[in-house]
Amino acid sequence: MPLVWAISTDRATLALVLGVVALASDALDGIIARRYGVESELGRILDPLADKVLAAAVALALLVRQALPSWYVVAIVARDVLIVAGSVVLRPRIGHVPPSLPIGKAAATSIGIVLLAAIAGVPRAAIEWLALASTVLLAWSLAVYAARLRQLVRRDRLSN
Repeated sequence: MPLVWAISTDRATLALVLGVVALASDALDGIIARRYGVESELGRILDPLADKVLAAAVALALLVRQALPSWYVVAIVARDVLIVAGSVVLRPRIGHVPPSLPIGKAAATSIGIVLLAAIAGVPRAAIEWLALASTVLLAWSLAVYAARLRQLVRRDRLSN
């Protein structure tokens, strides 16, 4: 991953440009897919999975450089592992992967903002506050996804 390499080799400007391009291209491909109706089941699996892998890799690279608090990296990875695990449980039961929820997109955007701020060298105190705000969104999104999982599993049990 070029972005992780740029962070690891202390090429902050390149890392910042790559990070902005990654966030913008991810947003743009989602908008295009929805607008032109070219969303697919595979895309609903791979796109969020790629986002989660990239976020975790970047967060870990920033953690190694001591640009992020460890508790925030744990929050990112734990939430994403739980969401992926929920999808693995849910997909065989309902036959498809439900689309992302707006709160999930907001939480993912907040992760991107914190990571970009850390790459840009924003002071550590500001990073901690941004990370705290992002963690609130991460927890909220996890609660909403868990509620949806329970609802869909319950609906599946009732229909079988």
